[in-house]
Amino acid sequence: RRRATCGALFATSGGAQGAGDLWERDAAAASWTPALDTNQDWLVAAGLGSDLYAASSSVGAGTTIQRRASGAAVFSDLATFPRLVTTSATAMGGELWLGVSDDSGLGGEAGLLHGSGVSYQSVALPLGGSVAQGQTQRVTALLSLESAGLPLVVAAVGTFDLATDTPLEGAVLLTDGHQVETLARLPQDVPTALAWANDTLWLGTAAGKLRYRQADGAWADEPVLANRGIHALLDVNGFLVVGALADAGASLILGTPRGPATPGTGVVPNGIATTGGATTHGPSNQGGQQGGSSQNGKGSGFDGRFGVNGGSGAAGPSFVTDVFPLLQADC
Repeated sequence: RRRATCGALFATSGGAQGAGDLWERDAAAASWTPALDTNQDWLVAAGLGSDLYAASSSVGAGTTIQRRASGAAVFSDLATFPRLVTTSATAMGGELWLGVSDDSGLGGEAGLLHGSGVSYQSVALPLGGSVAQGQTQRVTALLSLESAGLPLVVAAVGTFDLATDTPLEGAVLLTDGHQVETLARLPQDVPTALAWANDTLWLGTAAGKLRYRQADGAWADEPVLANRGIHALLDVNGFLVVGALADAGASLILGTPRGPATPGTGVVPNGIATTGGATTHGPSNQGGQQGGSSQNGKGSGFDGRFGVNGGSGAAGPSFVTDVFPLLQADC
């Protein structure tokens, strides 16, 4: 996973014993150098302002959050969570957001942490009861959005077989840090990547499917080059790039842009106001909010209807070109 932050490009590694490291791109030398070498199994990172945050973790060892301040050469420890493994990170609303799960190795439910410095709060995810024996959950991706001045975070959560790590089921959820709404449930698949491209919410799955959320809240499949799993999505000026695993190895699939959303804008759920006082009202295709009274900008409704995030627009994109061999040749 790569992050462009603090004027530099960083990449993280993890998912295997002792593999949790952070790398920084040296543009002049066209090479990667270690920025943070840990003995942990997972490492995720996000830029917050001009600072770089890293969260490293292992089963049985918990999570350590570190920060490299702007202009500093080394990371300093900020906080430790002894019973959590961290598998994803993003930044939104001046806070670091982390996707976490139980670190006991016996399986457990996924959740979210958000905060900065040494202070963090938890957000429970309403996924319908405890995880079954022999299964475990983890947050596979986080995406930060801002609509009408309101910071929102989309979380992709998967349930896996504890012994084989086989994907079993998943969900996509949205939160403002106070309330959580379910956007999608995948009964036999796991969402593994998220992107906001051209006013549309996209997700990629472990089964290699590419899907987008339509204006009415329904999800549609987008044809994509055959693959064995989508692991990353990236918006580049309206072009969606799909990072996938193909039979021959890594694959980068480039799609042409989808037409702009029509006619509305934003993804603000009804019930979350953007200012204090009475919650405003509006049609769903204008991102209206229909919650009750509001305090500190948070409506009490949160009934699940969204403003447009997607729309008919122009003809859909074509995800059939693998550009990875071209990039290899160019590098």
